Amino acid sequence: MIAETSKQYPMKIFRLIQNPSPTLLLLCSLLSTQLPNATHIIAELSTKQALQDSMVLIPGGSYQMGSSNDPNFKRAGHPENIKSFYFAKYEVTLEEFEQFIDATHYETDADKAGGSIVLIDKHHETKSGINWKCDANGKLRSGFEYTHPVIHVSWNDAVVYCQWLSQKTGQTYRLPTEAEWEYAARGVKNSSYFAVGSNMIGNDPMDEAAWTASNSAAKTHPVGQKKGNELGLHDMIGNVWEWCQDEYQYMPNNRDFVKAGEKGYARTCRGGSWESNPANLHVTFPMFVTNANYCSSYVGFRVVREL
Repeated sequence: MIAETSKQYPMKIFRLIQNPSPTLLLLCSLLSTQLPNATHIIAELSTKQALQDSMVLIPGGSYQMGSSNDPNFKRAGHPENIKSFYFAKYEVTLEEFEQFIDATHYETDADKAGGSIVLIDKHHETKSGINWKCDANGKLRSGFEYTHPVIHVSWNDAVVYCQWLSQKTGQTYRLPTEAEWEYAARGVKNSSYFAVGSNMIGNDPMDEAAWTASNSAAKTHPVGQKKGNELGLHDMIGNVWEWCQDEYQYMPNNRDFVKAGEKGYARTCRGGSWESNPANLHVTFPMFVTNANYCSSYVGFRVVREL
């Protein structure tokens, strides 16, 4: 039965097929014989279990946010107190974003604008016909690439995805604040996953921990292939920049993050991407994005679940 289901939905339930529990196998068997919409129910169970398994509890604490190496942004060296929260191990994938699109028929900002930004001959250009189904070069992805992080999605798109996920699960999902993102990226020792120079991230060689311009072959890669940090979070550096909830702040005061659904002037991304120079990557560095509807081949997102 699971084999037959996988033919119909090869990507949506791939986690279920990989390691189904005996209880879930029995439930699937019963559902398939008793209910005509068993496939849909199985997919829903798989989604909820996958969400549970893909979140890491980040214990709350205090730390010094920012870096003395960040003088141009005037945001260095200020204390932050963080409440405990759950953070996704991986960036949101095309497979996960597709479920949202299928359920809501949502039109992304790239769809509305008729295209997105891609890298062409080392220059960023807006190309028509590009949306979340496309790769970093603007080509339509195959089903086997749906474990890559979703790109060509705006801050607005990411917020609506989180709202849908919250409604679907009955729990509160949102984008991370900058302070939460950096706190989680630093790890339990408040130091790991720091990009130092061009060769290391903390104690890990750069190539073992991140997809960057030096090893990505100018494209995204499936989530979770690189070594995670101490908390088990993967791709916090490299692969794709990640949207944060906050409106961009230059100074360390007045850092209240923008609530879901509000559309301010400027947004912040963290972590670097497949096209970032390793020498420029640092866990404290933000990328300034002028509009909440900005879409490109190097920006994606991951989610937070509130306790």
